[in-house]
Amino acid sequence: LPLPFPNSPVPPRPSQPAGGYCFPMALKELWQSNSPCGVHGSLLYSYVFAGMIVAGGLIGFLKAGSKASIIASSVIAVVILGLDYVTLEVNELYGQCAITILSVVLFFMFKGKWQAAPASELEAPLADKPQKKFMPFGLLTIMSALMILFAFNSMVMIA
Repeated sequence: LPLPFPNSPVPPRPSQPAGGYCFPMALKELWQSNSPCGVHGSLLYSYVFAGMIVAGGLIGFLKAGSKASIIASSVIAVVILGLDYVTLEVNELYGQCAITILSVVLFFMFKGKWQAAPASELEAPLADKPQKKFMPFGLLTIMSALMILFAFNSMVMIA
């Protein structure tokens, strides 16, 4: 579907009633669907991803007093949820493309921060050399990679 101009009506999707429906109703339909893959699975995972990013920012704020951490994580989570709205209400393909691009950018950012983190002595009984901390950047790197896979899979299923 082409991206409509701001004043043009959004053409209904085949599963959408002719009058359209509001965003909360679309979320209810999404939650009740049994599709683990495709757009539905990608959107559900993106909610978890946004929540984990906010949780990481909150932990950074509480442990280190980093206001930048909570602000940046909140902005990224709002952008992800905004792209979910675009996917549900405007155009599924454009929304999933944008989520994929954002996830790739976040993947490289988190990967770079994880690699730049200093190694520390962990309390591992079999560790013979200092290990890198997995939390938070290792987890967010893996979650970003999964988000790329989910979003790309749903783009392929849409197109």
